Amino acid sequence: MRQTALMFLLSLYFVGCIAELAPADEKNGKNLCDENARCSDGYTCVCNMNNHSKICVKNPNAEMILANKSTVCEETMSDTGPDAEADAEVGTSADIDADSNAEADAEVGTPDEDSTTDTDANASTDVEPDEGNDVGNDAQPDVSPDNGTDLGSDVGEDVPCIPATEICDGVDNDCDSYTDEDFNNLNQSCSVGLGLCENEGVYVCSTDRSTTVCNVAAFQAYPEECDDMDNDCDGQTDEDLVGCCDVDAVQECGSDVGECVKGEMTCQEDGSWGDCENAVGPTVDLCDSLDNDCDGATDEDFLNRGMECQIGQGNCLSNGNYACTEDMFGTFCAALIIQPSNEACDQQDNDCDGATDEDLVGCCEPNDQVECGSAVGECRKGHKTCSIDGVWSECLEEVKPMAELCDGKDNNCDGQTDETFANLNSECQIGRGECLSIGRMTCGVDQQSTSCNADILTGNDEICDNKDNDCDGDVDENLLRECGSDVGECEIGIQSCFAGGWLACEGEIQSSDEICDNLDNNCDGNTDEGFNINDQCFEGLGECQAEGVIVCVDENMSACNAVVGQQSEETCDGLDNDCDGNTDEELENCCIPDTISECGIDTGECVKGTSTCQADRTWGWCLDATGPSDEICDGLDNNCDGETDEGLTGCCSPSVSRNCGSDVGECSHGTQICWESREWGECQNQTLPANEICDGLDNDCDGQTDNGFDLMAEANNCGQCNYVCGSQGTVSTTCEAGECVLTCSRFRVDLNTDPTDGCECEVTNCGVEICDQVDNDCDGAIDEDCDSLVMYLSFDGHMNDGSTNANNALNHGATYTADAVCGQAASFDGVDDYAEVADSVSMDSIVNEFTICVSANVTDYERGDVVFSKFRLQPALGIEWNDVTMENNWTFFLNRVKLAQGRTVNVNQWITFCGKFKQGVFTAYIDGEQIWQGNAQNPVGGITYIGSNDMPPAKNSHTKIDETTFYNVALSDEEIQHYFEIMKR
Repeated sequence: MRQTALMFLLSLYFVGCIAELAPADEKNGKNLCDENARCSDGYTCVCNMNNHSKICVKNPNAEMILANKSTVCEETMSDTGPDAEADAEVGTSADIDADSNAEADAEVGTPDEDSTTDTDANASTDVEPDEGNDVGNDAQPDVSPDNGTDLGSDVGEDVPCIPATEICDGVDNDCDSYTDEDFNNLNQSCSVGLGLCENEGVYVCSTDRSTTVCNVAAFQAYPEECDDMDNDCDGQTDEDLVGCCDVDAVQECGSDVGECVKGEMTCQEDGSWGDCENAVGPTVDLCDSLDNDCDGATDEDFLNRGMECQIGQGNCLSNGNYACTEDMFGTFCAALIIQPSNEACDQQDNDCDGATDEDLVGCCEPNDQVECGSAVGECRKGHKTCSIDGVWSECLEEVKPMAELCDGKDNNCDGQTDETFANLNSECQIGRGECLSIGRMTCGVDQQSTSCNADILTGNDEICDNKDNDCDGDVDENLLRECGSDVGECEIGIQSCFAGGWLACEGEIQSSDEICDNLDNNCDGNTDEGFNINDQCFEGLGECQAEGVIVCVDENMSACNAVVGQQSEETCDGLDNDCDGNTDEELENCCIPDTISECGIDTGECVKGTSTCQADRTWGWCLDATGPSDEICDGLDNNCDGETDEGLTGCCSPSVSRNCGSDVGECSHGTQICWESREWGECQNQTLPANEICDGLDNDCDGQTDNGFDLMAEANNCGQCNYVCGSQGTVSTTCEAGECVLTCSRFRVDLNTDPTDGCECEVTNCGVEICDQVDNDCDGAIDEDCDSLVMYLSFDGHMNDGSTNANNALNHGATYTADAVCGQAASFDGVDDYAEVADSVSMDSIVNEFTICVSANVTDYERGDVVFSKFRLQPALGIEWNDVTMENNWTFFLNRVKLAQGRTVNVNQWITFCGKFKQGVFTAYIDGEQIWQGNAQNPVGGITYIGSNDMPPAKNSHTKIDETTFYNVALSDEEIQHYFEIMKR
């Protein structure tokens, strides 16, 4: 019975009788108490099982709990025995059953009923004889969800909440049953950046948990282009671009976020946009519930607004909340100011001076002593003593509140630290441009203010990089540099910096092709190079030759200025009289007198002689020479031509043998023997050529094998002789590149690459894998992508989702045609017809990665036609007229930004697109080939539009669309290539 009653009381305590904590104030000191008088009306002082201190709680059963629990804290705090730590878990100060295992006994607070004097070695675990979690064997589970051996405050048990300041962390810090309630915009939509840099996200808790921030960054800005878009993300469109707008045209500029108001700018005479007028820009954030700085957040610089605060002490203590000051530059505690009253003998601080019943004669017993003052924060309690006439003395040795300092301490003893410094620990920045440094607001040296601890950076000289290098607030200002060259005829120009790049060189004189004019035209430091000016030169030959130098003839040619001498007839004098480069040529018998020279030849049977030059410069007779004679069959070179017995039919050396015939291919040499008559005999034992047959041999001995037989294409000798292509299994084969191959019909695949069993796999469901235990795409795997298939529209007479996810398309006027990739296709003729698929749970599963594939056929040209889009997501697959090449190109778009340009479009040509997102990277494919890859974010959800862009009834496509699929995985390159191969069959 005793244990049952104890269990009942404990269950009341843990399951919710202590429903609400008293507000923390000077009276109950952060809910702590030592008697009921210390608690507010309706609250009772009970023991906190979590930390063994007493707290004020609101509880209809408080008296019952107090009767059984108030002593627990007292005994715990006075427990000095060796098991005090364990006993403290339920408040007993000694080993209950005297078994030296007070740690285990303390877990239930009573002696074990199965052994009153438990002394066995397992006393810490055998609390009750039951083996479950039922301590009292009463068919009720134990309080602690553990092994049934203790009743301690395990993790997960319901313990009283101790209030603290609410921060952004997903926890109910202030114990009001609400989580992060001071951060009203948490999880709400937000956006950052302007123009094409705009990116949308949601507000999340900041790193320091003091405020909220938008969880996305702005997209990158680019130099402004003439495209009706804000490329540089400054809130203006096509500004400063000469000739990019119509004169007197007006457009909006600036931002309308928060208190900002958009203005207007007007196109000037030169075709550039003027200044933004009548716009209201961002200002310093004020405490006024308005978004003054136009960042999408309200009063984010006043973190303590609405937080609890206190004014006064004693009976003048008043609770309130921080509110905006009248000048809206700060906050103040808006608690009610309570006026003090005359001190009465009631143990209360009626005159609110921090002392109780002071100066009241007869209000206390002489020599009585009580504590006074506060122990909150840096304050320390003192004491006062009752005088002989019954008057309390002043509070002695107390440390009183002082003005709050920025030092991490509660100087004014109000239970809060540094609360008057609202921006403490908030994010701050110093400098601008490249000197911008991020830090946190910290306490100043004087402890009276806060300062930003961001590093102070020093600027550098401005360079052309679209950054504020010198930190003066301007980017690339006044940056000029010389350009070009001043060598030779060139002159230097000037370049200006714009948006991080150098503009064209102005005022320069550039190099030109070098000409022959004594100037350095190509500015390389050399003059007339290539023309060899002033080089020594000669003109003419022999007796006509004259010396000169190279000079310019005109700007394109140079020549030698030497004057050639007059030529004469050639004479036998050892000189080149006719200036043709030859000496004494064509002069018969012309030589140098008394010169002796060989004459004749010494080849074969011939022998050389000698000849002497006579006084008239002519050669004498050739003496002692043997000349050639007619060739005879004698084995000698009679005619002295280097050959023996040549031209003599049948002439040979007796008994000499030689090969005869051919040894090419299958032919072989024979043998011939020379007779005594010096004539060749017949060719013996040779193999002669035969007719060519297909056997891998050169039968006709012409150096070629099987010539006349096409082994690469001939069905009767495919790849090798006598190998016949023909009927193999159920399919007819053909010879291609020397192999017998299958020619599969559409939607038939030779999956096992064995031609003997034909094209054994039949593509079903147009090659889109669905969960039907069939290899629909004939890749050798069954149902491999079906679980990730989110939507599949085949347009075969309807727009029902074939993936079983019920993402059916709503048809707005589209018709069906038999001209399709597979089955039927949807036809969109541009007359306000399209289809849409509503957002659904299955579509929302596309978060981190997914793949989209669609087949399309353009039927007419019109700029901006869109095949497919997804609201607030896009990619859109579209066709756009290229003003430069005058062609129509398939183009991928994402958030209205062109990502990639495909190939030229031909009318009525089917093309298969695929696009996939994976880990922030988007990859685009056309007909299985990757054409673009880059970073791109992927928001969740949104309506899917087919045959239109994301805001019907805007432009519709002149297009036929077929086989549209969504996967919530990123298909591999090989899978996308296989998808295309199936679609093109």
